[in-house]
Amino acid sequence: HEIRLYEAVVAHVSQHWYDYPAASLAEIGVAVSPTLPRSEQLNEAYRVMFDAIAADCENLTLKGVSDAAKFMAELDHKETFYPDIHKSLASRIIALRDETKEQYDV
Repeated sequence: HEIRLYEAVVAHVSQHWYDYPAASLAEIGVAVSPTLPRSEQLNEAYRVMFDAIAADCENLTLKGVSDAAKFMAELDHKETFYPDIHKSLASRIIALRDETKEQYDV
């Protein structure tokens, strides 16, 4: 049952990605990517999600960076699915190095 729910969520996200902040997209991605079977349609939805995460990366908290990194790791074992997003995430971690409201949990 959860696969149908996840497919509906991903379909909505891929059509209305602009309604979701980057942290929410990363959290959704980390939840659904280990469960859903891979398909070209799903890969395209994930690319839309990664585009939005990369575009709004400067607004991620440390938890958001952690979720985005887990989502990326689930899909991209050889850095071919969405190249260079790891650089954006690393830059964000460096930018947050003096953040005192959160602890590093990456």
